[in-house]
Amino acid sequence: MPIEIVPADRDLADIRTRMDALLAEAGCNEPSQIPEYIKLSNQRANLEAELSRLEARLAQISGAGGVEALEQEASRHSVDELPAEIEELRRTLERLNTARDEAIRSETALNGELTRLEGRNDAAAAASDLKSARANLNDETNRYIRLKLAEHVLKSAVESYRKKASGEMLRRSSEVFSQLTLGSFDGLDLDWDDKNNPELVGVRNGSTARVKTDQMSSGTCDQLYLALRVASLEIYFRNHPPVPFIADDVLIHFDDERAAAALRILAALAAHTQVLLFTHHRHLLDVATISLGEGQLAVYTI
Repeated sequence: MPIEIVPADRDLADIRTRMDALLAEAGCNEPSQIPEYIKLSNQRANLEAELSRLEARLAQISGAGGVEALEQEASRHSVDELPAEIEELRRTLERLNTARDEAIRSETALNGELTRLEGRNDAAAAASDLKSARANLNDETNRYIRLKLAEHVLKSAVESYRKKASGEMLRRSSEVFSQLTLGSFDGLDLDWDDKNNPELVGVRNGSTARVKTDQMSSGTCDQLYLALRVASLEIYFRNHPPVPFIADDVLIHFDDERAAAALRILAALAAHTQVLLFTHHRHLLDVATISLGEGQLAVYTI
Protein backbone atom coordinates (compact mmCIF):
# COMPACT_ATOMS: atom_id res chain seq x y z
CA MET A 1 0.00 0.00 0.00
CA PRO A 2 1.60 3.34 -1.01
CA ILE A 3 2.39 5.99 1.67
CA GLU A 4 0.11 9.04 1.41
CA ILE A 5 1.83 12.41 1.95
CA VAL A 6 -0.57 15.19 2.94
CA PRO A 7 0.68 18.73 2.21
CA ALA A 8 0.95 20.77 5.45
CA ASP A 9 1.27 24.18 3.87
CA ARG A 10 -2.39 25.02 4.41
CA ASP A 11 -2.30 23.93 8.08
CA LEU A 12 0.85 25.93 8.65
CA ALA A 13 -0.73 29.02 7.06
CA ASP A 14 -3.82 28.62 9.29
CA ILE A 15 -1.66 28.35 12.40
CA ARG A 16 0.31 31.47 11.42
CA THR A 17 -2.93 33.36 10.75
CA ARG A 18 -4.32 32.46 14.18
CA MET A 19 -1.01 33.36 15.84
CA ASP A 20 -0.93 36.76 14.11
CA ALA A 21 -4.51 37.41 15.28
CA LEU A 22 -3.61 36.51 18.88
CA LEU A 23 -0.50 38.72 18.78
CA ALA A 24 -2.57 41.63 17.43
CA GLU A 25 -5.20 41.13 20.13
CA ALA A 26 -2.47 41.17 22.82
CA GLY A 27 -0.75 44.19 21.23
CA CYS A 28 2.48 42.26 20.66
CA ASN A 29 4.78 42.62 17.68
CA GLU A 30 6.78 39.46 18.29
CA PRO A 31 6.03 36.13 20.05
CA SER A 32 9.02 36.83 22.31
CA GLN A 33 7.03 39.72 23.89
CA ILE A 34 4.26 37.40 25.10
CA PRO A 35 5.84 36.58 28.54
CA GLU A 36 6.28 40.29 29.29
CA TYR A 37 2.66 41.03 28.31
CA ILE A 38 1.48 38.13 30.47
CA LYS A 39 3.45 39.65 33.38
CA LEU A 40 1.88 43.09 32.72
CA SER A 41 -1.58 41.49 32.52
CA ASN A 42 -1.06 39.82 35.91
CA GLN A 43 0.15 43.11 37.39
CA ARG A 44 -2.94 44.87 36.05
CA ALA A 45 -5.18 42.20 37.55
CA ASN A 46 -3.44 42.62 40.93
CA LEU A 47 -3.77 46.42 40.77
CA GLU A 48 -7.45 46.18 39.87
CA ALA A 49 -8.01 43.81 42.80
CA GLU A 50 -6.19 46.23 45.14
CA LEU A 51 -8.25 49.13 43.76
CA SER A 52 -11.46 47.21 44.41
CA ARG A 53 -10.32 46.46 47.96
CA LEU A 54 -9.50 50.13 48.64
CA GLU A 55 -12.81 51.30 47.14
CA ALA A 56 -14.67 48.82 49.34
CA ARG A 57 -12.74 50.03 52.40
CA LEU A 58 -13.50 53.68 51.51
CA ALA A 59 -17.19 52.84 51.09
CA GLN A 60 -17.13 51.14 54.50
CA ILE A 61 -15.50 54.16 56.15
CA SER A 62 -17.84 56.69 54.47
CA GLY A 63 -20.94 54.97 55.89
CA ALA A 64 -24.48 55.77 54.77
CA GLY A 65 -23.54 59.22 53.48
CA GLY A 66 -21.26 57.84 50.80
CA VAL A 67 -17.81 58.89 49.63
CA GLU A 68 -19.03 62.26 48.34
CA ALA A 69 -20.40 63.20 51.75
CA LEU A 70 -17.09 62.15 53.34
CA GLU A 71 -15.15 64.38 50.91
CA GLN A 72 -17.48 67.32 51.64
CA GLU A 73 -17.01 66.80 55.37
CA ALA A 74 -13.21 66.85 54.98
CA SER A 75 -13.29 69.95 52.74
CA ARG A 76 -15.02 71.99 55.45
CA HIS A 77 -11.92 71.79 57.64
CA SER A 78 -9.03 74.24 57.32
CA VAL A 79 -5.66 72.51 57.02
CA ASP A 80 -4.04 75.05 59.38
CA GLU A 81 -6.65 74.28 62.04
CA LEU A 82 -6.41 70.48 61.75
CA PRO A 83 -3.76 69.88 64.46
CA ALA A 84 -5.80 71.84 67.02
CA GLU A 85 -9.01 70.07 65.96
CA ILE A 86 -7.34 66.67 66.23
CA GLU A 87 -6.10 67.51 69.73
CA GLU A 88 -9.59 68.63 70.71
CA LEU A 89 -11.02 65.39 69.29
CA ARG A 90 -8.47 63.42 71.28
CA ARG A 91 -9.54 65.11 74.50
CA THR A 92 -13.20 64.60 73.59
CA LEU A 93 -12.57 60.91 72.95
CA GLU A 94 -10.89 60.60 76.32
CA ARG A 95 -13.96 62.13 77.96
CA LEU A 96 -16.26 59.83 75.98
CA ASN A 97 -14.19 56.81 76.92
CA THR A 98 -14.49 57.80 80.56
CA ALA A 99 -18.25 58.35 80.15
CA ARG A 100 -18.62 55.02 78.35
CA ASP A 101 -16.75 53.17 81.11
CA GLU A 102 -18.89 54.90 83.72
CA ALA A 103 -22.05 53.95 81.82
CA ILE A 104 -20.91 50.33 81.68
CA ARG A 105 -20.24 50.34 85.41
CA SER A 106 -23.65 51.92 86.00
CA GLU A 107 -25.35 49.29 83.86
CA THR A 108 -23.58 46.53 85.77
CA ALA A 109 -24.63 48.05 89.09
CA LEU A 110 -28.22 48.47 87.88
CA ASN A 111 -28.35 44.88 86.68
CA GLY A 112 -27.25 43.76 90.13
CA GLU A 113 -29.79 46.03 91.79
CA LEU A 114 -32.52 44.79 89.45
CA THR A 115 -31.74 41.22 90.38
CA ARG A 116 -31.89 42.15 94.05
CA LEU A 117 -35.19 43.96 93.68
CA GLU A 118 -36.99 41.27 91.69
CA GLY A 119 -40.42 40.67 93.19
CA ARG A 120 -40.45 43.97 95.05
CA ASN A 121 -42.57 47.04 94.22
CA ASP A 122 -39.58 49.19 93.11
CA ALA A 123 -38.42 46.64 90.50
CA ALA A 124 -40.26 48.55 87.76
CA ALA A 125 -38.41 51.77 88.62
CA ALA A 126 -35.07 49.95 88.59
CA ALA A 127 -35.92 48.42 85.21
CA SER A 128 -36.72 51.92 83.89
CA ASP A 129 -33.37 53.21 85.17
CA LEU A 130 -31.61 50.32 83.48
CA LYS A 131 -33.39 51.04 80.19
CA SER A 132 -32.39 54.72 80.42
CA ALA A 133 -28.76 53.80 81.13
CA ARG A 134 -28.72 51.51 78.11
CA ALA A 135 -30.13 54.28 75.91
CA ASN A 136 -27.47 56.71 77.15
CA LEU A 137 -24.76 54.13 76.52
CA ASN A 138 -26.04 53.60 72.98
CA ASP A 139 -26.04 57.35 72.29
CA GLU A 140 -22.51 57.77 73.64
CA THR A 141 -21.31 54.78 71.62
CA ASN A 142 -22.72 56.23 68.38
CA ARG A 143 -21.10 59.58 69.11
CA TYR A 144 -17.82 57.81 69.85
CA ILE A 145 -17.94 56.07 66.47
CA ARG A 146 -18.65 59.34 64.63
CA LEU A 147 -15.76 61.08 66.35
CA LYS A 148 -13.38 58.22 65.59
CA LEU A 149 -14.36 58.46 61.92
CA ALA A 150 -13.86 62.23 61.95
CA GLU A 151 -10.43 61.76 63.56
CA HIS A 152 -9.48 59.32 60.78
CA VAL A 153 -10.58 61.78 58.07
CA LEU A 154 -8.67 64.67 59.67
CA LYS A 155 -5.51 62.61 60.11
CA SER A 156 -5.69 61.57 56.45
CA ALA A 157 -6.05 65.21 55.40
CA VAL A 158 -3.07 66.26 57.56
CA GLU A 159 -0.92 63.47 56.10
CA SER A 160 -1.89 64.46 52.55
CA TYR A 161 -1.02 68.10 53.24
CA ARG A 162 2.29 67.13 54.89
CA LYS A 163 3.36 65.10 51.86
CA LYS A 164 2.41 67.91 49.48
CA ALA A 165 4.15 70.62 51.50
CA SER A 166 7.33 68.62 52.20
CA GLY A 167 7.94 67.56 48.58
CA GLU A 168 9.78 70.72 47.48
CA MET A 169 11.66 70.96 50.76
CA LEU A 170 12.85 67.35 50.43
CA ARG A 171 13.90 67.85 46.80
CA ARG A 172 15.96 71.00 47.45
CA SER A 173 17.56 69.77 50.70
CA SER A 174 18.52 66.54 48.87
CA GLU A 175 20.35 68.59 46.22
CA VAL A 176 22.21 70.68 48.81
CA PHE A 177 23.06 67.61 50.92
CA SER A 178 24.53 65.85 47.88
CA GLN A 179 26.69 68.92 47.13
CA LEU A 180 27.85 69.23 50.74
CA THR A 181 28.85 65.55 50.90
CA LEU A 182 30.66 65.82 47.52
CA GLY A 183 28.34 63.21 46.03
CA SER A 184 28.89 60.65 48.81
CA PHE A 185 25.10 60.75 49.17
CA ASP A 186 22.68 61.05 46.27
CA GLY A 187 20.32 62.94 48.55
CA LEU A 188 17.61 62.42 51.16
CA ASP A 189 14.38 60.45 51.37
CA LEU A 190 11.59 59.67 53.81
CA ASP A 191 11.42 56.23 55.40
CA TRP A 192 9.26 54.70 58.15
CA ASP A 193 10.40 53.50 61.58
CA ASP A 194 9.12 50.50 63.56
CA LYS A 195 6.16 52.56 64.81
CA ASN A 196 5.20 53.63 61.27
CA ASN A 197 6.40 57.21 61.83
CA PRO A 198 8.23 59.04 59.02
CA GLU A 199 11.97 59.62 59.43
CA LEU A 200 14.62 61.29 57.27
CA VAL A 201 17.35 59.06 55.81
CA GLY A 202 20.34 59.59 53.52
CA VAL A 203 20.56 57.69 50.22
CA ARG A 204 24.06 56.42 49.40
CA ASN A 205 25.49 57.30 45.99
CA GLY A 206 25.14 54.52 43.42
CA SER A 207 23.14 52.20 45.67
CA THR A 208 19.81 51.80 47.43
CA ALA A 209 21.45 51.82 50.88
CA ARG A 210 19.65 54.11 53.33
CA VAL A 211 21.49 55.63 56.28
CA LYS A 212 19.58 56.81 59.34
CA THR A 213 20.69 60.01 61.06
CA ASP A 214 21.90 58.13 64.16
CA GLN A 215 24.20 56.11 61.85
CA MET A 216 25.82 59.21 60.29
CA SER A 217 29.10 60.74 61.43
CA SER A 218 29.13 64.09 63.25
CA GLY A 219 30.32 65.86 60.09
CA THR A 220 27.61 64.29 57.92
CA CYS A 221 24.95 65.21 60.49
CA ASP A 222 26.19 68.82 60.42
CA GLN A 223 26.01 68.77 56.62
CA LEU A 224 22.46 67.39 56.81
CA TYR A 225 21.45 70.18 59.21
CA LEU A 226 23.00 72.84 56.97
CA ALA A 227 21.27 71.39 53.88
CA LEU A 228 17.87 71.51 55.61
CA ARG A 229 18.52 75.04 56.89
CA VAL A 230 19.58 76.41 53.50
CA ALA A 231 16.68 74.74 51.66
CA SER A 232 14.12 76.06 54.17
CA LEU A 233 15.49 79.60 53.88
CA GLU A 234 15.46 79.53 50.07
CA ILE A 235 11.80 78.48 50.09
CA TYR A 236 10.94 81.00 52.85
CA PHE A 237 12.53 83.92 50.97
CA ARG A 238 10.21 83.37 47.98
CA ASN A 239 7.24 84.83 49.87
CA HIS A 240 8.85 86.66 52.82
CA PRO A 241 11.39 89.45 53.31
CA PRO A 242 14.97 88.23 53.93
CA VAL A 243 16.43 87.82 57.39
CA PRO A 244 20.17 87.42 58.12
CA PHE A 245 21.63 83.92 58.26
CA ILE A 246 24.06 83.65 61.18
CA ALA A 247 26.19 80.54 61.81
CA ASP A 248 28.84 79.96 64.49
CA ASP A 249 31.53 77.40 63.56
CA VAL A 250 29.03 75.36 61.58
CA LEU A 251 31.95 73.96 59.51
CA ILE A 252 33.93 72.68 62.49
CA HIS A 253 33.47 69.00 61.49
CA PHE A 254 33.94 69.59 57.73
CA ASP A 255 37.15 68.69 55.93
CA ASP A 256 38.56 71.37 53.61
CA GLU A 257 36.83 70.06 50.46
CA ARG A 258 33.41 69.89 52.08
CA ALA A 259 33.99 73.23 53.79
CA ALA A 260 34.71 74.74 50.35
CA ALA A 261 31.45 73.25 49.00
CA ALA A 262 29.56 74.68 52.00
CA LEU A 263 31.09 78.13 51.51
CA ARG A 264 30.04 78.16 47.84
CA ILE A 265 26.46 77.26 48.84
CA LEU A 266 26.43 80.00 51.49
CA ALA A 267 27.79 82.46 48.92
CA ALA A 268 24.85 81.61 46.65
CA LEU A 269 22.48 82.15 49.60
CA ALA A 270 24.12 85.55 50.16
CA ALA A 271 22.53 86.69 46.88
CA HIS A 272 19.20 86.67 48.74
CA THR A 273 20.14 87.68 52.28
CA GLN A 274 23.07 88.61 54.53
CA VAL A 275 25.19 85.61 55.58
CA LEU A 276 27.38 85.93 58.69
CA LEU A 277 29.76 83.05 59.46
CA PHE A 278 31.72 83.17 62.75
CA THR A 279 34.75 80.93 63.23
CA HIS A 280 37.93 80.75 65.28
CA HIS A 281 39.58 78.36 62.79
CA ARG A 282 41.94 80.53 60.73
CA HIS A 283 42.50 77.87 58.05
CA LEU A 284 38.88 78.34 56.95
CA LEU A 285 39.84 81.85 55.83
CA ASP A 286 42.33 80.30 53.39
CA VAL A 287 39.69 77.82 52.18
CA ALA A 288 37.20 80.67 51.66
CA THR A 289 39.74 82.84 49.83
CA ILE A 290 40.52 80.03 47.39
CA SER A 291 36.91 78.82 46.96
CA LEU A 292 35.03 82.10 46.55
CA GLY A 293 35.29 84.64 43.78
CA GLU A 294 36.16 88.29 44.13
CA GLY A 295 33.46 90.28 45.90
CA GLN A 296 31.89 87.20 47.52
CA LEU A 297 33.89 87.39 50.76
CA ALA A 298 34.34 90.06 53.39
CA VAL A 299 36.57 89.25 56.38
CA TYR A 300 36.29 90.92 59.79
CA THR A 301 38.65 90.04 62.63
CA ILE A 302 37.29 90.44 66.14
